[in-house]
Amino acid sequence: MRWLLVVYFLTILASRLWIAFGADEFAPLAPGMERIAVVAYDGAGTTKSSAMSVELAFQTLGSDTGAGGDPVLLLHGSPGSLQDFERLASQVGPDRQVIVPDMLGFGASSRDVPDHSFVAQVDALIQLLDGLGLPRAHVVGFSWGGGVAAELVGRYPDRVSSLVMVSAIGVQELELLGRYELNHLVHYFQHAIVLAVDWGIPHFGALSRGPLGKGFTRSFLDSDQRPLRQFLSAWTGPTLIVHGRDDFLVPPAAAREHHRIVPQSELVWIDGGHLVLWKAPTEVAGHLSRWFLSTDRGESTEHKDASAKRLKEARLPFDLRDAGPQDGLGWVVFLLLVFAASMVSEDLTCAGVGLIVATGQVEFFTGVGAAIFALMLGDLVLYGGGRALGPPLMRRLGRGSFKIGPLEERLHRSGGAVVLLGRFVPGARLPTYVAAGILSYPIWRFTFWLIIAAGLWAPFLVGLTALAGDALSMEDASPRSLLISGGLLILGMALLARVVPQLLTWKGRRLVLARLRRLGRWEFWPIWAIYGPLAPGFLALMVRYGSVRLPTLVNAPIPGGGLAGESKAEIGAELDLVSEHAIATVVLEVGEQQARLASVEKFMSTASLGYPIVLKPDVGERGRGVSIVPDAEALERYLAENEGLTLAQAYVPGEEFGLFYVRVPGEEQGELFSVARKTPRHVVGNGEDNLERLILLDPICLPMAKTLLKLNDSRLEWIPSQGEHVPVTELATHSLGCRFLVGEDLRTPALETAVDRLSLRLALDFGRYDVRSPDESALRRGEFQVVEFNGLTGEAAHMYDPRYGPIRGRRILFEQWRRAFEVGAGHRTAGRKPLAWSKLARLVWTSRG
Repeated sequence: MRWLLVVYFLTILASRLWIAFGADEFAPLAPGMERIAVVAYDGAGTTKSSAMSVELAFQTLGSDTGAGGDPVLLLHGSPGSLQDFERLASQVGPDRQVIVPDMLGFGASSRDVPDHSFVAQVDALIQLLDGLGLPRAHVVGFSWGGGVAAELVGRYPDRVSSLVMVSAIGVQELELLGRYELNHLVHYFQHAIVLAVDWGIPHFGALSRGPLGKGFTRSFLDSDQRPLRQFLSAWTGPTLIVHGRDDFLVPPAAAREHHRIVPQSELVWIDGGHLVLWKAPTEVAGHLSRWFLSTDRGESTEHKDASAKRLKEARLPFDLRDAGPQDGLGWVVFLLLVFAASMVSEDLTCAGVGLIVATGQVEFFTGVGAAIFALMLGDLVLYGGGRALGPPLMRRLGRGSFKIGPLEERLHRSGGAVVLLGRFVPGARLPTYVAAGILSYPIWRFTFWLIIAAGLWAPFLVGLTALAGDALSMEDASPRSLLISGGLLILGMALLARVVPQLLTWKGRRLVLARLRRLGRWEFWPIWAIYGPLAPGFLALMVRYGSVRLPTLVNAPIPGGGLAGESKAEIGAELDLVSEHAIATVVLEVGEQQARLASVEKFMSTASLGYPIVLKPDVGERGRGVSIVPDAEALERYLAENEGLTLAQAYVPGEEFGLFYVRVPGEEQGELFSVARKTPRHVVGNGEDNLERLILLDPICLPMAKTLLKLNDSRLEWIPSQGEHVPVTELATHSLGCRFLVGEDLRTPALETAVDRLSLRLALDFGRYDVRSPDESALRRGEFQVVEFNGLTGEAAHMYDPRYGPIRGRRILFEQWRRAFEVGAGHRTAGRKPLAWSKLARLVWTSRG
């Protein structure tokens, strides 16, 4: 696999180099084509500061004598090229000149241009007409080319004899989702896909020359249709609109709106869809030839000749209730956009649909229908994933087969209720619906309950957001206020949707309170929130010591000093040399299940051990994968779900502590930087409440309630007796519920001497020993056994004492890292050099794996 990846990336590199330096920028010219140099501008043609010389390919047909009237300029769509008019152009222009360009970014014109917008295309076309000495032309815009044509008549009306729009886009309100911001969200997504394919496939320029290259997505992404309504309304010249009655891509409503706002226009319907140039070229050519002839004779209607009725209709404002998706592509894009968004967050998606309803882009029932469709399809994807992938997917989710046993029983007993709860209970949807697929719950029954669940949830959230949007007048909001206020509204409604169902039950209210308690207690904040404010201080240390990698010199026996990926087995092998502090351990190599089981049995027999024993991955942190195994069945299950290098270790009873040690090279004695108690959380029974209720009632356990409930899920219904002391955590890991408390009263000269002597024996000078001791008195005497050692990224555990606030806690953390730089500087003075960047990156990558 690694070699395949290497070959793939090398091929990608070769492809990009060929595209950059070896590939011909231009597609070959067909017979009769030529190119003209034009100047393109960056920034949609609004500034001349970054002019760039590019080439525009074009073809001329017909007679250039002028005897047949003004020439015709044919503008293709996107994706497209001048070949789109191959059958039409010859029928239009035997007696008049026809110019058919490949617009910038397409066909045989320059592909690498700074801008693909309507504005940029018009600038290039005017230069083409000037170069050909043509003062005026009939302009025909097909599909996306209609936007270019509308831009042309808006900016250079004197250069246009007449305007012809064939299946043409135009006003923003009737394009796709009907709103600039939403449409461009689609265009950004579309462009991202094209870029991913362009960079992810070694095509050596072949895709760039195809119809679906970057020019296609950039043409929509760079263009702005909002000014086109004004341009068309202000145009006073003759106008012909030709449109397919069944156009799927550009809705017929767009043609009707263009016909309304251009009162002098003539509207011709063609039987067919969007591709009338290919399906009915002779019929279209007949209408165009007739039109050009009548216009040249002055017989076509101009704005001043329009009827009073048409002029009155043109002055009416556009009814925003008619905006948004019409028939065809708009609805397809809307449904796909809602579905794609739902795969990220269903609640945010429903709230977003509600906002679209509030802006008037879609009707309420239409939005609800789209949301229900997206929710059901997404849930069926989860079900299908479980059905197809099964156990590997559950392992990926961190849920072994033993954890879905109770769910299987519930599904067969009351499947409808389980599916409904999966929709409404926060965090339950993904595991429930995946497990339903794994357990082969009947899909017809599953789909029925999905419809019920989505039919209850989507109208509630969409409607609630729509009402809030109406109250905030979102229909008349400016783009800026829509972005800010609408974004906050969506987030607020999605949050409300998660919180409200929880507030309906006592357990839910306690869990909401637990979340609030966690927000107010810095010890529970995410890593980025704890370390982020220290970034300037870390930068200052790097500048002061002149190195970024200097701390990785600590702990000479460990590559990278314990930054990542330190092997517990290798450190344990060194600990075996210090018998009074070592714990009996065996390394289970990757291999057959039975061989690994036999290794554990032999280890337990040789060391005279019984259950429980401890199993942990060789590389891991924050308690990931660590388990206290109570019996042979649990041992077999653990090894089946953890196939990597694993350590089996004797279980040492007693209490656990964290001892953080620092010793600068050259100092006679190191320093015990931190002594911390690792206190398991516990509850006290009252003979009435079950364990779940006791955890939720206990003020110390409440902030970690979600984790503690998960750790004790198999015994939550158990009712402890009056006064019974019940531990609810088994691992001394902060993220898994254990409390870290200051243990300075445990510091004694005997303890400091024992830690210093151990560290010198192991050549370790920076990090935290997690140790177990029979009791606090034994620890004070320096009697302990080392569970594991955490190097550079280990933390002084006492900083998480609940009595410390974020300022004092971060002060301890920063001092710890300052000492790491100090220790690293001592090693550098002694002649050691940090690991190379490539080796450090490999170390981190391997540890993640």
